[in-house]
Amino acid sequence: MKHYDAIVVGGGPAGITAALYLCRSGISVAQIEMLAPGGQILKTESIENYPGFPKGIKGWEMADAFAAHLDDYELDRYNDAVLKMEQVPGGWSFSVGKETIVGKAVVICSGANPRPLGVPRETELTGRGVSYCALCDGNFFRDQVVAVVGGGNSAL
Repeated sequence: MKHYDAIVVGGGPAGITAALYLCRSGISVAQIEMLAPGGQILKTESIENYPGFPKGIKGWEMADAFAAHLDDYELDRYNDAVLKMEQVPGGWSFSVGKETIVGKAVVICSGANPRPLGVPRETELTGRGVSYCALCDGNFFRDQVVAVVGGGNSAL
């Protein structure tokens, strides 16, 4: 069983940022990511509204750049699902795959997934007219008739 000062759950932009700042502070850090680093940006064809990339960047390219930013820091990465999390004396215990790790502090950046409507051809048209973020993709539909479903910040 390995012990850390901090454990970051999630490898999207928030998880990578948290791990970066924790590593820079000089403490021992573990990061758990069930899939590949990047989170939802891996599902994004082109990102055109992120500072520093005036011509846009592919989602997978940004995910690779985020992950590479951690390469020069001492960090243990676990690429598996969290099977169990429980409070133990002095911190939190995580069952990750076949391993158990313990951290004094935990930062949970588990991300989100859009909730599909289940309408005909939705999956086929995702990224080709069906969008899950009005702020991100609204510009693509300027001066067109659209339907917005939902009331959260992504719909707003």
